[in-house]
Amino acid sequence: FVEITMAVSFEVVFSMGVGVLFTILADKPIKTKHYLLLGLSFGGAIWLFITAVIKVFRLTQLQTKNLSDPLITFMLSVAYGLLLTVIDHRLKNRKSGS
Repeated sequence: FVEITMAVSFEVVFSMGVGVLFTILADKPIKTKHYLLLGLSFGGAIWLFITAVIKVFRLTQLQTKNLSDPLITFMLSVAYGLLLTVIDHRLKNRKSGS
């Protein structure tokens, strides 16, 4: 129970950190009206970064064994990026009153 609680806690903290990073990047340096495309590319970049870290540090327990695992994690990362973008866009519209 303790291990699962710690793992979920770390995942939530990591996701929150990535969300804050995205909000900072989407607000100041990267301005675009195609916010969904920004979310897609951000989710894909996060997936690529995590996969590269796993390969570089040779974390064999986290390396994939078949083709479906990286495809599923890529799709989930892209979905996270899209969800993050939609939530961010709606909150910004609500804040500005439009």
